[in-house]
Amino acid sequence: PFFVIGSKHVEKVKEMEQARFKRKTITMEVLLSQQQKKRFRRAVFYTVLFVLVTVVFLTVAFVVFFRVRNINITGNARYSVD
Repeated sequence: PFFVIGSKHVEKVKEMEQARFKRKTITMEVLLSQQQKKRFRRAVFYTVLFVLVTVVFLTVAFVVFFRVRNINITGNARYSVD
């Protein structure tokens, strides 16, 4: 093999993998702050989604309902000052 892994390195990797799946004790403050961040991110996401859907809906509505096919101009006089 190109390299040899020492037994200490293998043990360290195993410890790191086990620690990754170990339950962690969290304080209530940390849990509440995580929930607040999650709630804020969710609110921002749904607000942006609502705005995008509204813009798309209004664009489609204006294109469909206010379709202008031709414009007729009669006469060549300008408006009066009144």
